[in-house]
Amino acid sequence: MRQAKQKAIERKELERKLFENHLLGISSDADKKHPNNTINNTTNNKTLNMLNNAAKMK
Repeated sequence: MRQAKQKAIERKELERKLFENHLLGISSDADKKHPNNTINNTTNNKTLNMLNNAAKMK
């Protein structure tokens, strides 16, 4: 029982890390396409909001 619970926790942590890396990749792509633009700030804010929402759901 304890081992299964630990594995579930580890799996959720891994999923969160992968999700964060995916979102950070999207953010850095936007930075490259629109340097020094307000779009960067909007994209970064959306990314942070998505990360925060995902963390709350887990």
